[in-house]
Amino acid sequence: GKSSPFGWCLYCGNSPAIHGRLQYLVAYAIKFDLKERILDNNPDLNRENLGAMEDAWKVISYTEKNEFYLMHLSEYYYLYANRGCMKLRTSDLNEASKSARYNMTWYDYNRRNRSIGQVKVETNEVMALKQETYSTENILRFWYTGEPVCQYEAGRGPYNMIDYENYYCDQRIKVPEHDAFFDSYVVFNQPLCFILRVGERSGVCEFWLNGKLVNQTLEELNNEEMKEKCDDTCLTHGCDEQETKKNHADALFRKFPENCRLAFLLNCGYSREVVYNKTDCEKVN
Repeated sequence: GKSSPFGWCLYCGNSPAIHGRLQYLVAYAIKFDLKERILDNNPDLNRENLGAMEDAWKVISYTEKNEFYLMHLSEYYYLYANRGCMKLRTSDLNEASKSARYNMTWYDYNRRNRSIGQVKVETNEVMALKQETYSTENILRFWYTGEPVCQYEAGRGPYNMIDYENYYCDQRIKVPEHDAFFDSYVVFNQPLCFILRVGERSGVCEFWLNGKLVNQTLEELNNEEMKEKCDDTCLTHGCDEQETKKNHADALFRKFPENCRLAFLLNCGYSREVVYNKTDCEKVN
């Protein structure tokens, strides 16, 4: 493979044909979305005296005591396109090495026909690591059970300059989930919620909520929506399906703990993807 300076990828190879082997040349169009490189976390929250709010070991500890559900994403993330009701729990904590075993549970979701598939459980390893210049561990490093521990390789940062749409240009470029480990950067944490920045290609943010708050939050929202149905000022009055979903997502986000919402908005912008679906989650829990 070879990359041209104009954003085209040239690939040369051999293909069997009826009259022998013919050499062919294929040009792949590739789009490069240049993004301004940012600090690993927002400068307003990325300070030594605020290190307690970006503590990866605390996140591991919180998820041992309670399940946490992935509620919102800052933008679409392809890794989660076919997953629903994602929840995280840790066990077997080792404070000396700041490591643990993590258990991720989700169900397969078919977006085309909106059907729920098999429930999946993934059990692997996680460790809290320090980013350069940090005195507090702010990286969650996930790796596969049985693989060598990769604690000595520094965090590569959750945000790259180029977002590429295919991999023909440079065979050295690999998507993060194919690596030996996967890093998530803690943007904010407290016992009720935590925010992670993931995806080295795009810096997507995840909003995780304590399972104890999930049902409470959804019940409060449901009661409000039931009340509004009797009101002329109902949020969904006169809306199409897409607008109704957006109104519900906005209302749900406003129900989250205030400091969690503020940290998410400062670091990640507004939520564009709702991951949690109460009805579907109740079918598999």
